[in-house]
Amino acid sequence: MTLMPLQCWLIANIFATNDIHLIVAPIIVTISTMAFIRIIHVMAGVAWFGAVVTVNTVLIPYLLSIEIGNRREVLTTLFPRIFRLASVLSLAAVLTGSALLYLMIGTEISILWESQWGLYILIGGTLATILTVFHFIIEERLEKPLGAILDDSKNSDIEVATKFLRVVPRVGLVVISTVLLLMIFASHGYYP
Repeated sequence: MTLMPLQCWLIANIFATNDIHLIVAPIIVTISTMAFIRIIHVMAGVAWFGAVVTVNTVLIPYLLSIEIGNRREVLTTLFPRIFRLASVLSLAAVLTGSALLYLMIGTEISILWESQWGLYILIGGTLATILTVFHFIIEERLEKPLGAILDDSKNSDIEVATKFLRVVPRVGLVVISTVLLLMIFASHGYYP
């Protein structure tokens, strides 16, 4: 295989417990395990944010603009895929964030409420965990009933479902935006 000038092939090999060797054509970079986890954490968090923004700015407006009879199909085919992606990304962000926190502070959890950095992490991590639980438990249970309401119900039921679809994703966007801001503040703050 030949490498194109703009092509970048990333192969992760763990050669030691503390280092990860990345082959980024044609340079070999050695980074710590913590740095590798941080890269995954940031990428998952930003992609999760992007998925929520897409739901709010593209999918919900599209769903509400199409004929009522077609909404059920969109809600039951397209939305589960996007929601599943957001769920996986949220889980990846929360798990890697938890791993980073453990690598940084170990069992010294008092630092979370004794420092500005800790408060950012504590509040942001708690909100992210709540949103992840919402993704995996509540969101899936809401998709099919909403699809049925949008297609088979009276106009008053459709109006309630439409309001629901306008409000809940926006609340999610506010929460994940808050999480992202808190994590940005924390990344420029105190490190134990």
